Amino acid sequence: TGKYTGRSPKDKWLVTDHPKTIQDIWWGDINQKMETSVFNRLYDNCVSHFNQLENFYVFDGYCGQGDSKKGVRFVTEYLWQHHFVKNMFIEKTDNSDFEPDFTILNACNVTNNDFKQDNLNSEVFVVLNIDKSIGIIGGTHYGGEMKKGIFSIMNYLLPKKEVLPMHCSANIGKHGDVALFFGLSGTGKTTLSATN
Repeated sequence: TGKYTGRSPKDKWLVTDHPKTIQDIWWGDINQKMETSVFNRLYDNCVSHFNQLENFYVFDGYCGQGDSKKGVRFVTEYLWQHHFVKNMFIEKTDNSDFEPDFTILNACNVTNNDFKQDNLNSEVFVVLNIDKSIGIIGGTHYGGEMKKGIFSIMNYLLPKKEVLPMHCSANIGKHGDVALFFGLSGTGKTTLSATN
């Protein structure tokens, strides 16, 4: 995955101009605010990059279940990234129209050379725009930023509905019993849940 083999926590940013949303977020070292003008420029760079690619991959699916289910779309440069989200989220399998609740553009080969003047920490950017329901990723090939972006959105939206989001996988046993697999990233939750 290039020189970035894990998360870039200092390079994650949130964008919102909505006064209520601004008040809802606990701003600080974890939830860092990016100016909308910076996001718009980086977003345009990502879109321009995708427009120059011969191939890219689109995944439409869902995160969550029941009333908590959200439609998610991922646009990725590489097939392995597409496979990653296909394994992580619930794929849309019917032919009905699909309007995602949140979209992630993973333009991993786009970097921000103007990061210093933008008051950012490096050429890497992982940005969630809550108002526009879109996230952009650039400068890192670490696949986990895609799922963590959607999980961050779920962690923002679901408690407002009195739903507790959990970072875990699940499996159903032969008799309808359920096991939940909790653990840090990379410890095998998805692998265990996919095992018969």
